[in-house]
Amino acid sequence: MCFTDAKDSEEGEVTTGSQLCKVLINVYEHSCLKSTDYKETDRVHAATALRTLLAISSSAKVTALQLGLVESVIDHIKQTHTKLNMESLQPGKANTKKKEDPLMNDLILTFDLLRNFIFQNLEAKMACYYSGLHNILHRLWAWCQLDLAVMSSTLSLLTTYIAHCPTDLVLKPACEAVPGRHKYPFFIPT
Repeated sequence: MCFTDAKDSEEGEVTTGSQLCKVLINVYEHSCLKSTDYKETDRVHAATALRTLLAISSSAKVTALQLGLVESVIDHIKQTHTKLNMESLQPGKANTKKKEDPLMNDLILTFDLLRNFIFQNLEAKMACYYSGLHNILHRLWAWCQLDLAVMSSTLSLLTTYIAHCPTDLVLKPACEAVPGRHKYPFFIPT
């Protein structure tokens, strides 16, 4: 359940959650999305702080949606997917398994942030739908099966994504993937 900020009910006023969200999104984008110069701990702290804020503040969710956080995060997931594919194609690295792959850890961190953002927020879920979250998760599915922690994070994201969503949002992506199928696979004529 999201808590509302102290001044959330008054129109036009900037709340503490909104102000903090703007700052944390700026830090998150610079440390996690745009720069490779930051240390791993800085990335984790920036993402964790933003994830926690999005879990408790409804005004922060509204601000994050207005600032395009969904689009930025999904673009980051797409870039991570590309990096995973490129890394797997490098000769000599196919049999070399790292104990903890930083790209997989990055996916977990990103999925957890997105999960907190879309929790009980239909507008954020719709932004994820229009940004192609279902498509990128479908493409990442094989990678998710390689790491139990990534699979767990992915399934948590998916269950949050489809919880309390309109039926069309949930069924349409699944039905479009299979040509020749009825619009709703569970359709029973009466």
